[in-house]
Amino acid sequence: MPELDIEAVVDKLMIFLLEDMEMHGATINISYFNLGPDKEDSKAFIALYPELEPQLIPALNVCISRGLLKHRTLGNEYDSLAMTREGHARALSVKLAKPRQPDQPGIVINNLHANAPVQVGHGNTMTIEAFHAAAAARIDAADATETEKVEAKGLLAKVLEHPLLCAVVGGLVGALVPTPSGKR
Repeated sequence: MPELDIEAVVDKLMIFLLEDMEMHGATINISYFNLGPDKEDSKAFIALYPELEPQLIPALNVCISRGLLKHRTLGNEYDSLAMTREGHARALSVKLAKPRQPDQPGIVINNLHANAPVQVGHGNTMTIEAFHAAAAARIDAADATETEKVEAKGLLAKVLEHPLLCAVVGGLVGALVPTPSGKR
């Protein structure tokens, strides 16, 4: 198994200590940990994370040097360690961190109202060309002057040139205009 980076080991260690305090209803002011070789707390950590045993002492050194853990008494350098406020804050922030959400699509349209079945989202079959052809045919068949028909077709083309409007129209007409296979 590949070694975790030291930051990941520090995070696991700090969460381990935090959860031990929470399990006993203790605070940072009264809790201390004996994490020296073959001590109770180090054995418990290694039992939970055996793959991290070689990285425990380097992680402890990082925690002490950054002020996440401090010595409560003189003696073995890894016994009687207490969590500091900074260590408590880091442990809580890592423990309570929410998983990163996947990136959202670039265009999000809210409040879409339709009186027909509509499919919006990834995997849509865009039928802009079919819509454009059907709309142009209806404009040609309309009882209007040639000038009005040319103006209507120009406005339609202008609407379909705008990427956002094109996406909206494509999503809406996908359910309204039959595809070449005859399905909507």
